[in-house]
Amino acid sequence: MSTLLKPRLSRWGRSVYEQEHHIASERDLLAPYVEVVEDHADADVIVVHSKQRVGEAELVKCPNVKMVITTTSGFDHLDCAWMHTQGILPVRMPMLRRDAVVESILAMLLHANRRQEQFQRDASCGKWTRGQLATYSPLRLQDQNIAVVGLGVIGQQLSKVLHFLGASVYGVDPCGIPEGLPFVKETSFDSLPTHVDVTLLTCTLNPTSANMVNEAWLSQCRGMTLINCARGKLVDVERTLLALSQGNLSFLGLDVFPEEPYSQLASINEHKNLLFTPHAAGYHPHLGTQIQQGLVDIISRWVSNQSIPYIVE
Repeated sequence: MSTLLKPRLSRWGRSVYEQEHHIASERDLLAPYVEVVEDHADADVIVVHSKQRVGEAELVKCPNVKMVITTTSGFDHLDCAWMHTQGILPVRMPMLRRDAVVESILAMLLHANRRQEQFQRDASCGKWTRGQLATYSPLRLQDQNIAVVGLGVIGQQLSKVLHFLGASVYGVDPCGIPEGLPFVKETSFDSLPTHVDVTLLTCTLNPTSANMVNEAWLSQCRGMTLINCARGKLVDVERTLLALSQGNLSFLGLDVFPEEPYSQLASINEHKNLLFTPHAAGYHPHLGTQIQQGLVDIISRWVSNQSIPYIVE
């Protein structure tokens, strides 16, 4: 394909884990399909990350854009509805982080269930508390009813792993329970405080899910374990920390926050059974390389008129 006939691609920012060698090789990998132009330029294809908002205001001076690719699973930073009215394809890349996020959620949950924080505190004081195991009551996954809120790519994989490990899995999703998850019991988010032990958030952020974990919902919880590795604005963090101190929650794990960096990280010292991580759930050492591979797959499909996975409808 002649360079003059190739579509143009522009990067509108990069994630912190994309290293120099990824940047250097990306142009060569994409060269058979597109001409890579300067960052933040008008182009046929725009590639963004989660901190770059893209909608009418950003694209009004970019008449050539035909596709916007976010290198993330979430897409709340894209105005997908407006893009579709303009014939622009919004595309996401959820498979890159799926397994890392699932493992991060499981790590938090197992940390809570097996009482590792309590044992660590005891050990730091020189205490051998094997004789108190019945009091501490470490749990197995199969002892719990666990709700997965959001049954997309990550939520489905998480549900399968939990089921394999023996948990009773409940699902909350506006589209219902997907095929392939016959073991997941459908339920509603509002009813979770009354019949599950654990709530795991893997849903998208939209007007109906924003602040879904709020004072009213938390007030109904009785010792719930809550973990959010999805989007920070799903949770009212201040009210959630209060619910933890009051016993409505027995454990809280947060990887994402309404504003990042989260300014109150030191509050972790004021609470037991609290785990903060710095929006790290999706990271793994091959992520930068897989972003490149994912871009090549999407672009090669697009230029050859093949179907593209994970177009946001």
